[in-house]
Amino acid sequence: MFATAVIGALGAGFVLFGLLALGECLPRDGSAAMQACDIEKQREFWLYPALMILSLGAGARLHAARPIPGLALAIASPLLSLVLLLTIERLVGR
Repeated sequence: MFATAVIGALGAGFVLFGLLALGECLPRDGSAAMQACDIEKQREFWLYPALMILSLGAGARLHAARPIPGLALAIASPLLSLVLLLTIERLVGR
């Protein structure tokens, strides 16, 4: 059951990561705002997968101790990772 939840979470995480990747910094004019947007996109490209791995790892560890909460965390990992990513971006962006 846990493996199915992890596979589903990875699939959903892949879809959300694809949506993050589709966002492009426009206009491509070389301005400082475009360069700042590019830096933010690069940060998202490594931060979201890292947050997914951490949350799935925490779900696996929790599943070993308490199966139901661990399963719930594994299922919620893609959304949790997205919320954490947006929170980090808001904190760093200020």
